[in-house]
Parts: sequence; C-alpha cells; structure tokens
Amino acid sequence: MDDVLIGAVEVLSDTSDIKPFFAIVKDVYDENGSDFDEFKTALLADTNGYANERQALVEYADSNQQLDLIRQLSDLGPDQLLTDYEQYLDEAEQAEQADGEDAGEDEEDDGAGRQEFVEYLTQYSAYWDGTEENWDEFVNTIQDYALETYPRHAQEFFDRAAAATDKVALFAEYGITIGSGEESADEAEDDDAARQAFVNYLTEYSAYWDGTEENWDEFVNTVQDFALETYPRHAQDFFDQAAASTDKVALFAEYGITIASGEESAEGTPEDAEGEGLWAAAVEAYGPAWAEWDGSEEGWEQYRDWFYDATNNDNPESYAVAYEKLNPLNELGLAQRVAALRDFGFTVTVEAAEAAADEAALPTPEDIAQAAEVLVGAVDALPEADQQLVTPDLLKEVLETDPELASLSPEDLAQVMQEVGAARAEMQAG
Repeated sequence: MDDVLIGAVEVLSDTSDIKPFFAIVKDVYDENGSDFDEFKTALLADTNGYANERQALVEYADSNQQLDLIRQLSDLGPDQLLTDYEQYLDEAEQAEQADGEDAGEDEEDDGAGRQEFVEYLTQYSAYWDGTEENWDEFVNTIQDYALETYPRHAQEFFDRAAAATDKVALFAEYGITIGSGEESADEAEDDDAARQAFVNYLTEYSAYWDGTEENWDEFVNTVQDFALETYPRHAQDFFDQAAASTDKVALFAEYGITIASGEESAEGTPEDAEGEGLWAAAVEAYGPAWAEWDGSEEGWEQYRDWFYDATNNDNPESYAVAYEKLNPLNELGLAQRVAALRDFGFTVTVEAAEAAADEAALPTPEDIAQAAEVLVGAVDALPEADQQLVTPDLLKEVLETDPELASLSPEDLAQVMQEVGAARAEMQAG
C-alpha cells in the first residue's frame, strides 16, 4: 500500500465507520470518473451524509494525484482498501516494537560498558588527590588503557574533565568520592607500598620469562595465582594489560623491569639470593626427614610430594623453588638421585646409599660402549673362519649375558666369543 493511499485513509481517521463513505466514493467515481472536476462536484453535491469527509478527501486528492488517487480507491473497493490499511498498521506497529527492542538492547549494552568504565575509574581514583597539580600524572596513569578498553565512555569522561572547573564534582557524578588532605595522602601511600611490593615480586620472578610468547603461558602459570591472592589489585591490572599488549617486554619496562632474551636470558636465570634462602630453609627444615626414605621409586614419589606440600604451606614461593630443584630428579636413576639429594643437603640413610652404590656398580652406557669397542677389536683379531661365527646379535647377547666383559682383555674376549659362537653354531646345526 503506497503512501498516497495511506494518506487518503488517515485524513479520514477521525471517522468511526469509514467503510460506507468509501462505498459512496466508488459509486460517484463510477458515474463521474472521466474528469476530476466533475467527480469533485458530484461528490460534494451528494447528500448521503459524510459532508466533512467529502470535503477532506477532495482537498487531499486535489494535492495528491487527483483522479488517479480516486481511481485507485475505487479499484480497491472499501473492503480491500481497509484490509490493506489494517495490515499496514500492524506492520508499522511491529516495526516500531522491533526498533524499541533494538534500542533497549543497545541501551543495555551501553549501560554495561559504562558501568565497567566507572568500576575502572573508581579503582584508580585513589591515584588522584583532588588537586590540579596531580591531575596530569593521574591522566597519564590511566588514560591509554581506558581509551583502548572503554573508548566511548572514557573519551566522554576525559573531554568533560578537560572542560570542567570542578573535577571533584565530575567524579561525584560517577558516584566516586575523591579524598583530599592527610587521609588521601595516607591512602595513596598505602597503595604505593602495595604496588611496590607487587613490583618487587614481579621483578623477582621475571627471570622465569625469556621474553618470548612461547614461554609466556608457563610464566603466567608460575606466578599468577600467588600474585592475584597477595596483590589482587595491582596483579590484576598487570595481567589485564599483558593480555591486551602486543609488546609485553615494553610492559615490563613500564614497571622498571628489563627482560633478557635468547642466550642472555638462559644465562641470567639462576635463583636470586631470596630464592636460595627459601631453598636453604626448606632443606634445613625438611631434609632430615628423608633419612626414612628406603630408596624405592614409590618412596621417592611419597617423599617428593610431601616436601612439595610442606613448602607450599610455608610459602608458595618456597614451593616454586622446591619444584624447580626436585622435578628434574624424576628422570634420574637411584644412584644419581641419591647423589643429587645429598648435594642439596638432604639426609639419605645408609641403606639408600648402599642401594645407590649397588646400582652404580652396574655397567653404564659408557661401560657397554667400551666393551663393544673391545669386542670389535677382538673379532678383528680372530682367524677369518672364526670371525664368520660372530654376528652383531651375538655381540649383543654376549654383552647382556656378562657385563663384566668390559674388564676382560682382548685375548680373553676373543676366547669367550669363539666359544659362544661355536656353541651357537652347533645348536643351529643340530
């Protein structure tokens, strides 16, 4: 239904029952439809009521397509005309409701965004003491992150602040009270102390990050939980900035921390004095209990986990050092593990030491390699007929049967291999 037809119906909207009137219009048009002036004269002269409606329609048609409009009204007929108009009203109402819902959602989203900005502004409001002298420093502290994270609301706030003669009152509009004087100075001092404590912690553990994205998640897993629990505000701020940053090394630099990379980082990650102090204290407190360890793998897992729990209960930082020290020992054999623990200062029993000594008596890979070298030399010294009896499998079998062969002379080895080879050939022939 086009706008002109809609207008023709709406110009008569004050009439409660308009359908009979449009029937009159159709009848007059059917008799006087060749000329608009003739139609107009005939419609106005009709005496079947609706005088005001007749005048209103004539004036509307005179400015809107004249006879073409009357023809469209007549062709549609009263029933179809009003049906189409009611459909138009329904569609218009639905569209209006949809627009209202969209506007409501936008308003809701915008409200949530504003609330997040207000929470951020509230969090950092302690950095401003309410004076103009301190304002620029406050803005430099929060503006970049605020504009990046809450662009619309942050920009609105900073624009208003730039034009405001009473910035304290502006904060009050956001529900934020700005302290001043001695109380504000004390709060700022406390917050500065908390921030410095976090920076000290971050500095201490920065050596665990080598400056690469590949190592970042491991670093975060090492420090985040303790940092958020101990320095919640400043740690959360740091990790939020890091998550949004494309240059984390530069972020550390803002905290006065230099991150090494590559070989420089690899060479620069020993435990600092505090970390070594925590480790020494843990060994002194819990190392003597290892005297009860029986040297078994199961016992190792039990004592290792107990040590982790004990140090973590003392101080999560102590646990981090303990894990770094003991975790590599999981891959060692008993002899090497015992030696490492004793180097750390743990008390290891005589029984465990003896077990370690027994294990140490077994041939090492280096011993086996030496024996193999001697065997090869011995094979070369054999007569050609005897050499044919010696195969790589035979060499391996000999070594595994008697590791002490590593101490035999080449002549003795040659005799052993000749005997083993002959016996094997005899068995194969039989």
